[in-house]
Amino acid sequence: MATTVPSYLDVQAAIGITKHNGGYPATERLLAMCHARRARDVLYVGSGIGVGPAHLARHYAHRVTALDLDPAMLAWTERRARRDGVSAAIRTLRGDVLALPLPDAQFDLVIVESVLAFVEDKDRAVSECVRVTRPGGWVGMNEAVWSGERPPPDVADQGDVLGTWLPTQQEWRQRWEASGLVERTFEVHPIELGAEVRSRVGWIGWRWLLPAWGRALRLVLRDPEIRQAIRTQLSYPPELADLMGYALSAGRRE
Repeated sequence: MATTVPSYLDVQAAIGITKHNGGYPATERLLAMCHARRARDVLYVGSGIGVGPAHLARHYAHRVTALDLDPAMLAWTERRARRDGVSAAIRTLRGDVLALPLPDAQFDLVIVESVLAFVEDKDRAVSECVRVTRPGGWVGMNEAVWSGERPPPDVADQGDVLGTWLPTQQEWRQRWEASGLVERTFEVHPIELGAEVRSRVGWIGWRWLLPAWGRALRLVLRDPEIRQAIRTQLSYPPELADLMGYALSAGRRE
């Protein structure tokens, strides 16, 4: 019987760590683009380990629905909310961005970070996020893009290792313009590996990272499937990061 190699997201869920490009500064910039301080009810799609939802609840006094497809990530989110003292402001919900289990026009703000790279039908995902946003509310996304033209196939196909489908920045801009949102803004930023590491440490925090690294080490030592998955996922060509960027996109629903 063939074994299934754990995916990039499986490995992150097992370790208790997630990332999005740009880290804390990118999140703060996106929230500013979305006028987040005016919002009260927020949907955070792709909660991961809960850093983003906890930040919104803690620093913006929001009620946050933290949605993720993976029950393990939702458990990490609840743990992070308890650690940060914001459990009362956060509810977790299992769901898929392609079919959000939520009624129309429920949220003042919908935030999505590093989710749609793993979703092939990006138009449907954007449409679902717009659907659950109230008129006058905002949708904001931080998603990876190819910073220029699509790279050669031998480089672009490396995304298959991570299970991603990246658009070019022009393709993503066109998709955002077709979203039906108004007052749209769109920014593309380069990925700088040194800054990414520093921002991730600042975003997640040492108190969380050190135990996560310990879990990673234990998994690598005892689980050959995880070990092979990590080895494969780290095998991407070094020039890949130079060809990528991240787009911050914001828009208001009429």
